[in-house]
Parts: sequence; structure tokens; C-alpha cells
Amino acid sequence: MVDSVLQPLNIFLLGLGGGFLIPLLHKIAKPLPAAAFALALVSMTAISAACFWSLYKGAPTIEVLTAGV
Repeated sequence: MVDSVLQPLNIFLLGLGGGFLIPLLHKIAKPLPAAAFALALVSMTAISAACFWSLYKGAPTIEVLTAGV
């Protein structure tokens, strides 16, 4: 299970979730997909920057386990 909001696996989850959410938001209002895309992009960048910063400060690397090998 995901232990932290800033785990790198959440980058993929945000991309997949945003991809499925954008068509639904388009039916509600026209500007909502652009806002959802920007929010997902900023969130992915923040997660990536936080992980890079923790590695830069000397944190040990983490192993992301998924269903594949």
C-alpha cells in the first residue's frame, strides 16, 4: 500500500487518474479539463522534486514494488 503522498508511484496514479477524469470534466464545463491537467502536472512535479530533494539530502533509495518484475 502507498505509505506516503510523496511516493514516486503516485506520479503514475495521478497521470492515470487525470486521464480518466478529463473526459468527465469536459462534459461538466469546458475549462475544467485544463485546470485538472494543470493540477495533475503541478502535483507530479512536486512529488518528483520532493523525492529528488530527499535523495539529495542523503535519504536512502526506496524500492517501489508493483505487480511486474
